[in-house]
Amino acid sequence: MTLELKDKKLDFVQNASQSLPEKSSPIQDALAGLMGLGYSKSEAAGALSKIIQDAGSEPPVATLIKLALQKLASER
Repeated sequence: MTLELKDKKLDFVQNASQSLPEKSSPIQDALAGLMGLGYSKSEAAGALSKIIQDAGSEPPVATLIKLALQKLASER
């Protein structure tokens, strides 16, 4: 009985590790957040790409969303 359960445990661990989502980047998280607020994917991606170009580095998610909202509001 122990051998049978051992095999099932190995299968479960292998399947669970394969189904874990990949770690997302702050840009992907910010994009998802902006889309959740009602912006289209193209609007949000455009604002985020401008911010990344201006910043020169990748700011934290909260900063990306804040700056993107400011940029999107100024374009309307």
